Amino acid sequence: MKDGSARLKISGWSEEPLRYRWYKGRSGDTSRPIYGATQPEYVTPALNHTQRYWVRVWSGMTYRDSRTSTVRVVRPGPDLRFTSPGILRPGKGVRLHGGPFDRREIEENHTYFDELKAMVTRIHRQSIEVKVPTDLAGVYSRTRRTVHNFPLLMQAPERRIWAATVQPSYHDHLIPGRSTPILGRANGEFYRATFDVATDSGPDWLFITSWNEWWEHTYIEPSRKCGRTCLELTRDLSSAWKEAVR
Repeated sequence: MKDGSARLKISGWSEEPLRYRWYKGRSGDTSRPIYGATQPEYVTPALNHTQRYWVRVWSGMTYRDSRTSTVRVVRPGPDLRFTSPGILRPGKGVRLHGGPFDRREIEENHTYFDELKAMVTRIHRQSIEVKVPTDLAGVYSRTRRTVHNFPLLMQAPERRIWAATVQPSYHDHLIPGRSTPILGRANGEFYRATFDVATDSGPDWLFITSWNEWWEHTYIEPSRKCGRTCLELTRDLSSAWKEAVR
């Protein structure tokens, strides 16, 4: 919708009157009910980051839960003229012309081409260098299959553990000689995104990087700059995952 909100709607039929309750988060997680959202249609407030919603529908004394609905917020980047989004693919790096470019126009070293997100690795006056992140969900899915299927080739198969990694950000420019693309925190949304991808891959364990690696900006330890955001997200997201796999 034009005001930044999203309209969610569910339909169903029953011989008895249906009752509804909308929640934030993943399907089955009832810790974040939305006050007053008891109709088959729900309009979100204006969103500035990705959110997940689901609805529980009662018929008499029984109920069914919907699947999780993900509402993604895509912010427009600078106007890149004389370029084609078709040349950008996951893992692909390319130099795009069409400036002038101003570093202040590019939020947290990212820009967008429709819904395709790219990391800005270097900014020139008349061009920028970008790299599209690899499809992390696909990488995790293939890795999980490899970890679980490889033991089947052994004479005495033993189950292997698939441990998926999550992290809040990455910025190693404090280390001399490093120039890795910056992965910004986006007020916790990058952390939430890696958590979502990791848990969707069906891991045995979750490996959090890290508690206090300040030199690479992967810390979740409370700080003056970021407060307790990532520490509280760790509590909420890990608790929801553990509850879901019980």
